[in-house]
Amino acid sequence: SLVRLGKLVGFTVYMAHLIGLAYILLLKMEDYPSSPWGIQVPCPGREDDDCSFFFVHAESVWQCYLRALFWAFAAITGGNGYDPETEAQVLFSTVVMFISQAMNMIILGNIANAIASWDEAHNLFRAKLEAVDEFASRYPNIDPELVARIKRFHTLAWERYQGSDELQSVLEGLPQQLKIEVSESLFARIIRGVGIFQHAEKNFIHALSTHLSNVVVPEGEFVCHKGEIGTDMYFVSDGEVEVLIDGKAVAQLQRGSYFGEIALLTAERRTATIRCKTDCELLRLSKHDLDEIIKYYPRTRELFFQMAQKRKQQQGLKDDEDLLLEELPLIKKCPLFQKTSPEAARAIAFALSRVECEAQEVVCAKGDVGHEMYFVASGKLKVLVHLPDGSKKVVALLTEGAFFGEVALTSEDCRRTADVVCVSHSSLMKLSRAAFQSICSRFPEFEEALQASRAQGSGAKGEKGPGPASPPEAAAKERGKPGRGVRSAAHARWARVGPLVREVTALSRAASSPRK
Repeated sequence: SLVRLGKLVGFTVYMAHLIGLAYILLLKMEDYPSSPWGIQVPCPGREDDDCSFFFVHAESVWQCYLRALFWAFAAITGGNGYDPETEAQVLFSTVVMFISQAMNMIILGNIANAIASWDEAHNLFRAKLEAVDEFASRYPNIDPELVARIKRFHTLAWERYQGSDELQSVLEGLPQQLKIEVSESLFARIIRGVGIFQHAEKNFIHALSTHLSNVVVPEGEFVCHKGEIGTDMYFVSDGEVEVLIDGKAVAQLQRGSYFGEIALLTAERRTATIRCKTDCELLRLSKHDLDEIIKYYPRTRELFFQMAQKRKQQQGLKDDEDLLLEELPLIKKCPLFQKTSPEAARAIAFALSRVECEAQEVVCAKGDVGHEMYFVASGKLKVLVHLPDGSKKVVALLTEGAFFGEVALTSEDCRRTADVVCVSHSSLMKLSRAAFQSICSRFPEFEEALQASRAQGSGAKGEKGPGPASPPEAAAKERGKPGRGVRSAAHARWARVGPLVREVTALSRAASSPRK
């Protein structure tokens, strides 16, 4: 509002400047008439005669300009009482009056809008303070000092934001990509300056920058206390905070500093107390937002896990390489992952997301475009193929440790070739194509494990996933087990291992080869 009013004042001065110059030009064209409209003054040496002010001071350009500017402002504000005499003077005065009225309406309208806008925001601020007073009167046991601190916070928020968050008001309604670019230009550099984010993916930093929120903290207030469970980290945007240990200040953090980043890794207890030395404006990043974003970036997620494990080692905590695998038994049971390194296994586990399905729920249907594969953590599912007569036939039962839909990981336009339906309540772990490709490119031993699985496929035990594999009955017959192909665990899993290995091997080689 103030900027808008400033522009209006500048426009008014500019218009007065133009009107003043036009006024001098008209008087010069009329040989500086001695009428009141031309501002009469006594003539030098002839006190009984009147002359135009501009005729007397024709040699002083500055004096003439100031007097003309005064005349223009008087005309704009309605204070000019000089009547025009000639037709040119009447026409000129009419134009000036029209411009003056238009400018007055614009200026007064903007002033009224600015006052109304400020008053509306100020009314909201007063309403908050009144709500605090009402709250204090309803609960008389509350400490008056605490009430004063609450009011101090609302006052500081009002002084900083005038009742609205400027950044959010700018970003509201913008396209998502434009929001990301604005947030990146504001916050990406300070996020990258944090040690735990230095080697994170670029797109991850961009996504993270859109989840920072402004927090104002008055002078003397505490941001966090030693011993609390940390769930947020903070960047100092404005002001100064001090780090307290056992009541003593051991450090001071100013604009550009950050604290609490370890809370994003392990959610451990705070090791120090943070208090605002001045009124501060902080940027907050919550662990919840980080966890929501990082699940889409398996590489960064694995990096964070390694940093958290290193942190635990420094604190003397036990670091069990197989801790995560023990929580996900299906990873160990699946032949594809039994001989992978612990790092690769962790990457696979991190890339999985849990899906809960109820009985009779369709997990995937024939003809659907596949973008992920599934592991069965618990429960039972059945695989249905469509027969020419329109009926469906159960060709396999999937239980704990089974997997299906793996072809979707290696094909952009893969379509499901069978229905998979839950027989009972089932817990599935989903692996997306993007995460699978990332794992293959980073862990060459994963390809070796797939090749070893192919070599042992004929004698392995497992379940079969739906797809364009050999018919179950034919595979069973080749093994000398007629009539047991559908129920055979070995047949159910390894009928598809050969095509999977060939596809994944080709993808892994393509991902690991240098790009031109």
